[in-house]
Amino acid sequence: MADTPAGTRPEERLPVLFHVQAGASVGMGHLARSAALMAGLEGEGVTCRLSLDADAAGQAFAKARGLAATATLGDPCAALVVDALDLPSATRDAAQHVFPRILISPVCADADVATHVLLRDMPPGLAGQLAKDTRVLTDPDFAFVTAQGLVRRERIYDRLRIGLCLSGGVDRTALDPLVDCLLAAPEVAQLTVIDPRRPLRADDTDGRVVHVAPGAAPWGALQDINLFIGGDGVMLAEAIAQAIPALSLTTADRLPKNAALMATGALACVLRGPGMDAELTKRIRDLTALKRMHANAWHLDGPGRATALARAVITTLHDRPKV
Repeated sequence: MADTPAGTRPEERLPVLFHVQAGASVGMGHLARSAALMAGLEGEGVTCRLSLDADAAGQAFAKARGLAATATLGDPCAALVVDALDLPSATRDAAQHVFPRILISPVCADADVATHVLLRDMPPGLAGQLAKDTRVLTDPDFAFVTAQGLVRRERIYDRLRIGLCLSGGVDRTALDPLVDCLLAAPEVAQLTVIDPRRPLRADDTDGRVVHVAPGAAPWGALQDINLFIGGDGVMLAEAIAQAIPALSLTTADRLPKNAALMATGALACVLRGPGMDAELTKRIRDLTALKRMHANAWHLDGPGRATALARAVITTLHDRPKV
């Protein structure tokens, strides 16, 4: 177990406070990432509490994960971890007394609130928002924070069994045209769709499309897939951690979010827009390339790197000024 950041026993020090956004419009990736980080910290004896900015969908997701959002930013804490797209002015004001303020979201309109930034990549747009003296640490291993407990397995690429789970934000891709595009490839034997929307093809009698409502543990429905297609959120790294090649349907401005995962050769990005269908079809029909991506993902050993972000947070706590 790591040394405790302050005091001699966990109960003798202040908790780390997490402020997280989640909901139908912003997706659940922030909450999934922070929940995994909280679990990792608590495994090292660090007490964590949660302040949640969420709609009904986000509240339900937190409850399904066993998280109690009982904290406020006015509570005494050893550090503040921010995993959010934006911060209301009242939240920003309440956070000013806390040090360190650690940002772990690669997309945040109020990144200047952070004193420390811990990210898998540094998107250029985010870098330009940071305050002058912000300390930045980027590490590709941080992408695997949600991979604890996942296991690598060998996959065969004679036919495709695709898992599709799009980002939950308001800008997500239209579902049924995408399903039709994927099923048009003869290499696709089955498509499992995790989405609040039910695809029309789920009613086909051939059984190629399986629809699953989103839940707190999505991988239970995706045990047999050998290709994952998602948006640009945390499930991409979770797929790669299981040695499953991943395709990200994203936009040009969000491409830098997953640059480090792309560099591994286990993830490929497809830009949404007029050319998306043709590019997506090309990629899923190239089974040789998918086999190489599987090998790249296997050698990464994502589950073995899942504690990197928790260790970095603990180091940040150790380095803060003593009072």
